[in-house]
Amino acid sequence: MKVLYIDKYGNVKLSQYFERIVKELNLSIGDEVDVCSIYECVKAYLVNDFSTSSPNTLVVYEDSFGFIEIAVNRGSANQLLGIDNNDLVKLCPLKNE
Repeated sequence: MKVLYIDKYGNVKLSQYFERIVKELNLSIGDEVDVCSIYECVKAYLVNDFSTSSPNTLVVYEDSFGFIEIAVNRGSANQLLGIDNNDLVKLCPLKNE
């Protein structure tokens, strides 16, 4: 997925719709995923709302337009992942065994 926009807080909007990717990857709210840039893979949680997540935790959620957004509560997702506009990001489900 392509990075469409990074806001002043470091929240990252991606080019795919949340609902579509959640269905394709068979994910549910609360699941863990790896968020991978070309520089870094970081564990994140699929959540309804990033403001209720623990501080400094990477989360993936649906923004108000239905797109995937990556954020860090009280932090910067783009700094954590080392990404910028137009970079590519991949979401990979983590399987609990």
